[in-house]
Amino acid sequence: IGALLGGERFAKSLGLRWRLFLVTALGKAIPDWEYAAKLIAENTSKVPVKHKNSNPPSYLETAIYGRKYMNRFLLQIASMKDVADVVAEGSKQATGQLLVKEQTQNLVTAFLEKEAVVAKETKPLSVDVKLFERLTSLVKDMLAGYSNLPDE
Repeated sequence: IGALLGGERFAKSLGLRWRLFLVTALGKAIPDWEYAAKLIAENTSKVPVKHKNSNPPSYLETAIYGRKYMNRFLLQIASMKDVADVVAEGSKQATGQLLVKEQTQNLVTAFLEKEAVVAKETKPLSVDVKLFERLTSLVKDMLAGYSNLPDE
Protein backbone atom coordinates (compact mmCIF):
# COMPACT_ATOMS: atom_id res chain seq x y z
CA ILE A 1 0.00 0.00 0.00
CA GLY A 2 2.87 2.32 0.84
CA ALA A 3 4.43 1.88 -2.60
CA LEU A 4 1.12 2.51 -4.35
CA LEU A 5 0.00 5.54 -2.40
CA GLY A 6 3.39 6.86 -1.33
CA GLY A 7 5.09 6.86 -4.72
CA GLU A 8 4.57 10.02 -6.70
CA ARG A 9 3.97 8.15 -9.96
CA PHE A 10 1.20 5.98 -8.52
CA ALA A 11 -0.23 8.66 -6.25
CA LYS A 12 -1.06 10.82 -9.26
CA SER A 13 -2.57 7.97 -11.27
CA LEU A 14 -4.78 6.47 -8.54
CA GLY A 15 -8.30 7.78 -8.37
CA LEU A 16 -9.97 8.78 -5.15
CA ARG A 17 -12.07 5.61 -5.00
CA TRP A 18 -8.99 3.32 -5.10
CA ARG A 19 -7.16 5.53 -2.63
CA LEU A 20 -10.09 5.31 -0.19
CA PHE A 21 -10.29 1.54 -0.62
CA LEU A 22 -6.60 1.02 0.17
CA VAL A 23 -6.57 3.41 3.12
CA THR A 24 -9.71 1.77 4.55
CA ALA A 25 -8.02 -1.65 4.33
CA LEU A 26 -4.95 -0.30 6.11
CA GLY A 27 -7.17 1.18 8.82
CA LYS A 28 -8.75 -2.23 9.43
CA ALA A 29 -5.38 -4.02 9.64
CA ILE A 30 -3.66 -1.71 12.15
CA PRO A 31 -5.72 -2.74 15.24
CA ASP A 32 -5.14 -6.41 14.36
CA TRP A 33 -1.38 -5.89 14.28
CA GLU A 34 -1.47 -4.04 17.60
CA TYR A 35 -3.50 -6.85 19.16
CA ALA A 36 -1.10 -9.49 17.80
CA ALA A 37 1.85 -7.56 19.28
CA LYS A 38 0.15 -7.48 22.67
CA LEU A 39 -0.63 -11.22 22.55
CA ILE A 40 2.97 -12.07 21.74
CA ALA A 41 4.26 -9.80 24.52
CA GLU A 42 1.87 -11.29 27.08
CA ASN A 43 2.59 -14.90 26.14
CA THR A 44 6.33 -14.93 25.48
CA SER A 45 6.96 -16.94 28.66
CA LYS A 46 4.49 -19.63 27.53
CA VAL A 47 6.36 -20.43 24.32
CA PRO A 48 7.86 -23.95 24.37
CA VAL A 49 11.68 -24.10 24.49
CA LYS A 50 11.88 -25.62 21.00
CA HIS A 51 10.20 -22.50 19.55
CA LYS A 52 12.19 -19.89 21.51
CA ASN A 53 14.60 -19.38 18.61
CA SER A 54 11.83 -18.62 16.11
CA ASN A 55 11.48 -14.99 15.24
CA PRO A 56 7.86 -14.00 14.49
CA PRO A 57 7.28 -10.76 12.63
CA SER A 58 7.25 -7.63 14.73
CA TYR A 59 3.57 -6.83 14.70
CA LEU A 60 4.22 -3.73 16.79
CA GLU A 61 6.61 -2.29 14.21
CA THR A 62 4.19 -3.24 11.44
CA ALA A 63 1.36 -1.42 13.25
CA ILE A 64 3.49 1.66 13.83
CA TYR A 65 4.67 1.65 10.22
CA GLY A 66 1.04 1.32 9.13
CA ARG A 67 -0.02 4.24 11.31
CA LYS A 68 2.78 6.41 9.90
CA TYR A 69 1.54 5.67 6.40
CA MET A 70 -2.05 6.24 7.52
CA ASN A 71 -1.12 9.74 8.73
CA ARG A 72 0.55 10.49 5.43
CA PHE A 73 -2.39 9.21 3.38
CA LEU A 74 -4.99 11.01 5.49
CA LEU A 75 -3.14 14.29 5.07
CA GLN A 76 -2.97 13.67 1.30
CA ILE A 77 -6.71 12.99 1.16
CA ALA A 78 -7.57 15.94 3.42
CA SER A 79 -5.54 18.27 1.21
CA MET A 80 -7.30 17.19 -2.01
CA LYS A 81 -9.44 20.04 -3.30
CA ASP A 82 -12.28 17.64 -4.17
CA VAL A 83 -12.41 16.36 -0.60
CA ALA A 84 -11.81 19.68 1.17
CA ASP A 85 -14.80 21.40 -0.49
CA VAL A 86 -18.40 21.07 0.64
CA VAL A 87 -19.68 17.94 -1.08
CA ALA A 88 -22.92 16.08 -1.64
CA GLU A 89 -23.80 13.42 0.90
CA GLY A 90 -23.02 9.89 -0.35
CA SER A 91 -20.44 11.02 -2.88
CA LYS A 92 -16.91 9.61 -2.96
CA GLN A 93 -15.68 13.00 -1.76
CA ALA A 94 -18.00 12.74 1.26
CA THR A 95 -16.65 9.23 1.83
CA GLY A 96 -13.15 10.71 1.80
CA GLN A 97 -14.13 13.28 4.43
CA LEU A 98 -15.70 10.57 6.57
CA LEU A 99 -12.60 8.36 6.24
CA VAL A 100 -10.30 11.20 7.32
CA LYS A 101 -12.56 11.94 10.29
CA GLU A 102 -12.90 8.29 11.39
CA GLN A 103 -9.23 7.41 11.03
CA THR A 104 -8.19 10.57 12.87
CA GLN A 105 -10.59 9.59 15.66
CA ASN A 106 -9.13 6.07 15.64
CA LEU A 107 -5.61 7.43 16.11
CA VAL A 108 -6.63 9.76 18.94
CA THR A 109 -8.70 7.01 20.61
CA ALA A 110 -5.80 4.54 20.40
CA PHE A 111 -3.52 7.18 21.91
CA LEU A 112 -5.93 7.92 24.79
CA GLU A 113 -6.54 4.22 25.50
CA LYS A 114 -2.82 3.45 25.55
CA GLU A 115 -2.17 6.49 27.74
CA ALA A 116 -4.74 5.17 30.24
CA VAL A 117 -3.14 1.70 30.25
CA VAL A 118 0.38 3.08 30.79
CA ALA A 119 -0.77 5.51 33.50
CA LYS A 120 -2.82 2.88 35.35
CA GLU A 121 -0.28 0.05 35.44
CA THR A 122 2.54 0.08 37.97
CA LYS A 123 4.67 -2.02 35.61
CA PRO A 124 3.20 -1.63 32.11
CA LEU A 125 4.32 -4.03 29.38
CA SER A 126 7.20 -2.69 27.32
CA VAL A 127 5.04 -3.11 24.21
CA ASP A 128 2.45 -0.76 25.74
CA VAL A 129 5.07 1.85 26.64
CA LYS A 130 6.67 1.67 23.19
CA LEU A 131 3.32 1.94 21.42
CA PHE A 132 2.29 4.88 23.63
CA GLU A 133 5.53 6.72 22.80
CA ARG A 134 5.02 6.13 19.09
CA LEU A 135 1.35 7.10 19.23
CA THR A 136 2.31 10.34 20.98
CA SER A 137 4.64 11.17 18.12
CA LEU A 138 2.06 10.20 15.50
CA VAL A 139 -0.66 12.35 17.09
CA LYS A 140 1.72 15.32 17.18
CA ASP A 141 2.61 14.75 13.51
CA MET A 142 -1.05 14.45 12.53
CA LEU A 143 -2.03 17.65 14.33
CA ALA A 144 0.93 19.51 12.83
CA GLY A 145 -0.07 18.25 9.39
CA TYR A 146 -3.66 19.38 9.82
CA SER A 147 -2.56 22.78 11.07
CA ASN A 148 -0.39 23.20 7.95
CA LEU A 149 -3.29 22.56 5.57
CA PRO A 150 -4.48 25.67 3.73
CA ASP A 151 -7.50 27.41 5.25
CA GLU A 152 -9.33 27.55 1.93
